[in-house]
Amino acid sequence: MTESDHRIPISPASFRDALGLFPTGVVVVTARSAAGELYGVTVNSFNSVSLDPPLILFCLARDLRSLPVFLQAQAFGISFLRHGQSDLSVQFSMAMSDKWNNVEHRPGRTGSPVLDRALAVLECEPYAHYEAGDHVIVVGRVIHVETNPHDEPLVFFRGAYSTISRTRA
Repeated sequence: MTESDHRIPISPASFRDALGLFPTGVVVVTARSAAGELYGVTVNSFNSVSLDPPLILFCLARDLRSLPVFLQAQAFGISFLRHGQSDLSVQFSMAMSDKWNNVEHRPGRTGSPVLDRALAVLECEPYAHYEAGDHVIVVGRVIHVETNPHDEPLVFFRGAYSTISRTRA
């Protein structure tokens, strides 16, 4: 008997429920296509990777229609959403919608669109990407940072938007 014979099957629903117990921040990843069109998608699978060089990663579903744009972009922006921006999270999570309708944004230093009034903005150039199950892991090298440290983050927890409270020990 091999080690894999002892594995208990995990249902996607139970796995999702377990992951929902891990609070995550919410970001909108944005890029401009080679034709100049704006693209954006809500992501909560975002992580720092390295300080030197400054690297981050996020995951995109392999069936995302705009995946080729993000994989071919010369640069992309990452806007950390702040508390009160759940409407933007919902808007950028909708497939086949006019995601940019009434969204305050501007071109960043790289030319990628970035969202106004975000908690933080990272502008990145592509570093690597890796196939990972039903997602692609995209790694970016951060080349510009903006922060607004006085606001609170938008947090996703147990399948809903939430807030955090600060406690000091």
